[in-house]
Amino acid sequence: MKSSAKLFVLGIGLTFGGLITSVPAEAKNIVTSNYELGSFAQNDPVNQPLLRSKRSLSETPPRVDFIDISSHNGEISVEQFQKMKNMGIKGVVVKLTEGTTYKNPLAPSQITNAKKAGLTVSTYHFSWFENQQEAIDQANYYADYAEELGLSKNSVMVNDAETTPMINADATKVSVYFRDQLVKRGFKNVVHYSSASWFNNNWMEYDVLGKENSWVAEWPANPSANNLLHTDTAAWQWSSKGSFDFVPGINFDYNVDYLGRFTNK
Repeated sequence: MKSSAKLFVLGIGLTFGGLITSVPAEAKNIVTSNYELGSFAQNDPVNQPLLRSKRSLSETPPRVDFIDISSHNGEISVEQFQKMKNMGIKGVVVKLTEGTTYKNPLAPSQITNAKKAGLTVSTYHFSWFENQQEAIDQANYYADYAEELGLSKNSVMVNDAETTPMINADATKVSVYFRDQLVKRGFKNVVHYSSASWFNNNWMEYDVLGKENSWVAEWPANPSANNLLHTDTAAWQWSSKGSFDFVPGINFDYNVDYLGRFTNK
């Protein structure tokens, strides 16, 4: 990644060799019919500093080991993924499913193109389960699509836990049901994603799920490579407002991979 930087006009941010760290004045409204990873995390007070900040980034931002994408990110070509790889990005997490009714229609091409570019591919499921049966049903729905797409049983499968009803249902307990069903289906590499406050409030319990299996979203106003957060977990999502100059008009989530779960083939 190049060290030279330049300001850009829309919002306030810095460009590092084509990588733009964008800090917009306010959050994007969610008006689509399916949700992307972090859709509800943006409502968490812990993440509001980034979304509300109007300050420029005075620090070198954290590295970007991997990104996560959904249909909202559109078609991404092999060439575009290759440019990301050339900038130091090693992995991509692709949304596969949501509930028991939605499959990402772009997942096949997003996965194929990312693999052709040499990136490590993981996937996620946007979770809505509130009891054991719903967790099992959604795990099966997710696993079915993963098998249909020919994904390795060793690939990372992510439980995207961020919808409020899951808290009332005991988010940790139902996440364990979900994880266990994926394991029964042969997918043993399960990671749980949620906002930092969910882990801090023990709605998602580290002691049960494992810090090594936890991917934490916390978006500081001025993220810094000199102040990495959640270094004792699997990964840290540090921005929901990143972008690439060769994929105009699209926001991307930026993540640091501490354990290599999302970047090792």
